[in-house]
Amino acid sequence: MEVLNIVIKVLSTAITVLSAYKILYVVIGVISKPKTFESAPAGRKYALVVAARNEEAVLGKLLESLCAQTYPKELLQIFVVADNCTDSTADIARRYGASVYERHEPERARKGYALNFLFKQIKRDYGIESFDGYLFFDADNVVNSDYVEQMNNAFASGADAVVGYRNAKNFSQNFVSAAYGMHFMGASISYHRPRSRLSLSTHIAGTGYLLSSALIKDGWNFELLTEDTQATLSFIRQGKRIEYCEAAELYDEQPTRLRTVFRQRLRWSKGRMACFFLNAFGLIGGIFKTAGRRFSCYDMFFYVFPGVVFTAAMALVKGTATLIDHFVSGSAVDIMPKTDIKSSLIALAVSALVGYASHVIRGVLIAVRERKHINCPTKKLVFYVLIWPWFDVLNGPITLACLFMHISWKPIKHDAVIDIKEIGTSR
Repeated sequence: MEVLNIVIKVLSTAITVLSAYKILYVVIGVISKPKTFESAPAGRKYALVVAARNEEAVLGKLLESLCAQTYPKELLQIFVVADNCTDSTADIARRYGASVYERHEPERARKGYALNFLFKQIKRDYGIESFDGYLFFDADNVVNSDYVEQMNNAFASGADAVVGYRNAKNFSQNFVSAAYGMHFMGASISYHRPRSRLSLSTHIAGTGYLLSSALIKDGWNFELLTEDTQATLSFIRQGKRIEYCEAAELYDEQPTRLRTVFRQRLRWSKGRMACFFLNAFGLIGGIFKTAGRRFSCYDMFFYVFPGVVFTAAMALVKGTATLIDHFVSGSAVDIMPKTDIKSSLIALAVSALVGYASHVIRGVLIAVRERKHINCPTKKLVFYVLIWPWFDVLNGPITLACLFMHISWKPIKHDAVIDIKEIGTSR
């Protein structure tokens, strides 16, 4: 038993020490300025890719913002895959001049499958490498008019992929959308910005990213529940560079219902866990052999490492061993030690308060550092910061729950019809 306790302590300490570099990330993310890129000639040809399923309410606003880009129109082509749609999504896309491909395969209705289908059509009709790069959007997005121009600047710096700044177009709608908005802005502070400043690769996050055609010359082969994480780990293992361009700002509609939060985050957790177990050994190998990107392999290993599952597994092993030890030694009646209930409750309350305070402090850092991006009155923002720890607290139980559940991809209804011109900074 003593040996087991030592092993568990050593493993736990090792994981803590090896991932402690993330503290430096936060410091850099809070105090540093965004990385800037020199203006690049507008000579590259880009495909703007949208996967949409019954998005007639919001798709038009995205396409309007894409058609209003400052980047030369003749170098941009919009592709929309209308995935198992039963509304007028395809018709709306055609109205804006998009090349539309309709797909009808209800049993495989998922973004990864839809993109796989779309790239097969592009390969057949155009050739994937007829475009220099592909920019990916969700139908509920809207983007600033210089979005493609800014992404092109970052791409021209030698990147294989570029991730833009993900904002929330309905941040102030309620406490749920605000929590999502702070979550993605927190990712900018904790991951994207510091990695960019340190010339490291970052991760792809759902929407608003650019991929070199060379990365997907054989088509789209990422079909897990979290195809963005799957693609990220694949590119990192190949030694590719994923840059972050903060000047390219995209506005994403966030969920507003708690039921959607649980459903979506179960999918995130299940998908990320699958990606980890499929790529863990490859990432470890990359630490030793991926020239120039060794630390990125190390970083991505700990980015997707299921810490909650590791902690729960260690507790389960220790508890089971303790139980067996007591039964073997004949002291099963002493399994539950006598404790001071009052002291235990006080310790639990103190722990909860410390945890809450740490999350609120992080929320304050996000709100202050990213204030210029947050479209929300100050009084409302203060309220959201005070209650937003609920979003992170859910991570533990949701991650553990997904281990025992069959998770399938389900569409999220989008109805926040907001024009890019309506998005400003309300303080």
